Amino acid sequence: MNEIPQPLPKRVVCLHAHPDDESLSTGTLIVELVARGCQVAVVTATRGERGETTPGFAGLEGTPDLSRRRAEELNRALHVLGVNDHAFLGWPPCRAAGLAPRVYEDSGMSWVTPDWAGPAPDASPESFWLSDRNEAAADLEAYLASWGAELVVTYNEDGGYGHPDHVACHEVAVLACRHVGLPLWTVGIPRLDQPGVEQSDPGPANPAEVAQTDAAARPGQAARPQGDDATGPSDGKAADANKALDAAARPGQAGSDHVSRPQADAAAPSGGGGGGGRGTPNGAAATPDAEPVLIDLPQHLPTVVKALGCHASQVVLDGTDMVHSGGQRHPIPSAFTLRTAVPA
Repeated sequence: MNEIPQPLPKRVVCLHAHPDDESLSTGTLIVELVARGCQVAVVTATRGERGETTPGFAGLEGTPDLSRRRAEELNRALHVLGVNDHAFLGWPPCRAAGLAPRVYEDSGMSWVTPDWAGPAPDASPESFWLSDRNEAAADLEAYLASWGAELVVTYNEDGGYGHPDHVACHEVAVLACRHVGLPLWTVGIPRLDQPGVEQSDPGPANPAEVAQTDAAARPGQAARPQGDDATGPSDGKAADANKALDAAARPGQAGSDHVSRPQADAAAPSGGGGGGGRGTPNGAAATPDAEPVLIDLPQHLPTVVKALGCHASQVVLDGTDMVHSGGQRHPIPSAFTLRTAVPA
């Protein structure tokens, strides 16, 4: 089994989409980092208010109380994981200077295939998925600077299973790391049939239908600045390094000029020139490892089980199995795939 890359940075920020993702996607990694003396902070993009609820909390659906409940659950889970610092994206101290605080709303999702998600057709204009990536990246950069981050951790380019808010986290993290010159680790879900291989986008059964779904999720979407359009031209060294981090997000596709996204969005009409619409970054400064590595930390599974138990409005635990609010059951994972990208 592979080891976590060395040497370890001392201050690590994990960017996640919703409450419970910190435990599901990076729970064992966070516990391991804390055990090794690292300080870990978590930034959560949304309050998870569009997620379904477990039976005991059905009365909270569609009410402000659900956001409050999930924030409370998140705080308890972070305490179990050993995390003392947390912020919501868009809210000080995770808000760019000079901008009024804002809430990035949960975007929701729709199932493109039985196990692959895509954008919801009724996403709010204030949703994270439809947010300006440059604005969100500036918010993250403000927190990285104030907290003294040395490393950022988030999902791989497909967000693990295609959820639009997970994909947006990847895009925002790539852009922020490019701007501030921090290394990036991306985590993925190992395939059950090939544990050493990341689960990846299977491609839609009907691309035309998926394109219509994504277009409906962003009606009237105006073109947004992206990459150099928003930050000014970069020098040749930065441009070369930008392509290198994109290669980390897309192994085997070197030289790409934009961050890859799920097939659902690739099939949809773009909101503007270059990249992939919605202010998507054109890459970030890094030199990648070519392939993800599988890391398994089963010794930390009991702690992660306890942390997930704090998210009672979203999951029900049955031993070391987890039953989501939507009824999906699977073992609580201790393994994840990891790609590293080091500033050029």
